[in-house]
Amino acid sequence: MSHSYLLLTPVLTLLVVLLVGFVGCDALFGIDHVDWYPGPTSLHLEPGNAQVILTWQPPATSQSSVSGYRITRRLSSETQYKQIQDVPKNQLDYTDTDGLVNGNEYCYRVATLAGGTPYGSADDCVIVGYTGLQSLIMPTQFGALNNNFGGYLGMGMHIGAAPVEVKTLGRFKVGGNMGTHIVKLVDAATKADVPGGSVSVDLSGGNAGEFVYGTLAAPVTLSAGLDYYLISEEMNNGDQYYDSALTRVDAKQDIRGPVPVDVVTRVYAVNGDGAGMYTVSPTDHSTYGPVDLQY
Repeated sequence: MSHSYLLLTPVLTLLVVLLVGFVGCDALFGIDHVDWYPGPTSLHLEPGNAQVILTWQPPATSQSSVSGYRITRRLSSETQYKQIQDVPKNQLDYTDTDGLVNGNEYCYRVATLAGGTPYGSADDCVIVGYTGLQSLIMPTQFGALNNNFGGYLGMGMHIGAAPVEVKTLGRFKVGGNMGTHIVKLVDAATKADVPGGSVSVDLSGGNAGEFVYGTLAAPVTLSAGLDYYLISEEMNNGDQYYDSALTRVDAKQDIRGPVPVDVVTRVYAVNGDGAGMYTVSPTDHSTYGPVDLQY
């Protein structure tokens, strides 16, 4: 029996070593292990103009060794995440403005950091750009197609009783349009361009029969009770647009509040050289293009 016991002792020792390696010292002896660090909770992504604001809450189980969080990002069409920032554990938000393009969908991962190594994580995806935007006008009738004008054309508008914070400008895409157009706002009283009120609208994207919008670098506020022109640069023999004769639009009301509000009280066609010389149509509800804005 003594010889059998001596033979069995190394076998039992080996089994214990294997068990510890398989289960882990932490589980066997109750020692905390870094592999168990959970990820943050309640990850929220708030999209904006070429930016995303990330907010989150600490892991449900607090770990004293957690040093911070690692934020990584990928396009939804990609598979690999790219590290964009590490933040300390007392920071529970981050604003990403690194090369984001409005209209693209990005996926984010926020991982718990311990000893410089990421562990559990929270993930979510969002499309970058403004949300809840309202369009100003709705086309109700189209006139003849034309492309025999070189200059700027579009519409004038009289702002209603409240200022309008404009975020995008757009031009209607006619079938076959593939050019890029400068769309801008002009102060009707001074004939000067509104500072910051210009975008490039690429009609090679978007769908025919719909507006294509460009996002302003920052929102522009149009003052209540004043007139402004919204005009698009056109090239002679370039992209076609609808002529103002018979082209009609209706201004929409803002219906987000308890009572519908007239954002603008009048819309009329405008064309000119884009540098201070403009011709204004006396006919309400008329426009070239058409053009539009979102607020």
